[in-house]
Amino acid sequence: MNLHGLHHVTAVTGHAAGNVTFYTEALGLRLIKKTVNQDDVSAYHLFYGDEIGHPGTELTFFDWSQAICNRPGSGAITATGLRVPDAALDWWAHRFDLADVPHEGVTERAGRRTLAFVSRQRSGPARRVRSPSNHVGGLVMHVTHTHHVALATPHFERIRAFYVDVLGFPLRGAFPGRNIIFVDAGSTTIEIIEDLSRTPGSAAAGGWIHLALEVPDTDAAYAELSARGVPFHVEPVDFPEEAPSVRIAFFKDPDGNELELVQPLGARYPEA
Repeated sequence: MNLHGLHHVTAVTGHAAGNVTFYTEALGLRLIKKTVNQDDVSAYHLFYGDEIGHPGTELTFFDWSQAICNRPGSGAITATGLRVPDAALDWWAHRFDLADVPHEGVTERAGRRTLAFVSRQRSGPARRVRSPSNHVGGLVMHVTHTHHVALATPHFERIRAFYVDVLGFPLRGAFPGRNIIFVDAGSTTIEIIEDLSRTPGSAAAGGWIHLALEVPDTDAAYAELSARGVPFHVEPVDFPEEAPSVRIAFFKDPDGNELELVQPLGARYPEA
């Protein structure tokens, strides 16, 4: 399958204002676009990226005020990794302290220093901090792009076979002695983690809801994957019907994680 890379990752928020405050002020991402969910025009669709909107930096959210808090389970994206220069991690840990963002300490993982944190999107007043400067002491501090998207599964071999053998994503790396691998998804990687605590049937709720993979030809990718036995619950269609900006199709991996094929028909994102 000819894959350009990750087009976007979409999640749900119950607090649009708090979501914008966190991702623009705490993380320093740019609000690229504010439009509406084409299937539910009462809800905002918020697009975030870096200061230029480079491919591989996009996170998007549907604003549904009735959304429940994220409940981890099978068939869910468990984490999104954002790449920053190594020297910036201590700066980000201090910034998270100022912004009251829950986080762990800086640790080493797979030969890389990492800083795990939890997004905090409140409906009430939040501790506000100035948007981060791109450079401190001559060093770049801002988010450069999405490093990986993590999927946790109790069926490691089945999910590995789907992404590597069926979808054809190259194996990029792995943790020795652990069932944790990274597969190449073009502009980013997908981390597949064995987690036996996520028992079959424990559905996820809230949080991230789908991965969108950008392809040059949705119909060709659909035909190729269908020939490999991948079932689609939404066949290729121009969207939205009245003024198409993308051609899309949807399918699921064996754990129920929803995947979208996206072929931009003009600009990479719809006009607001």
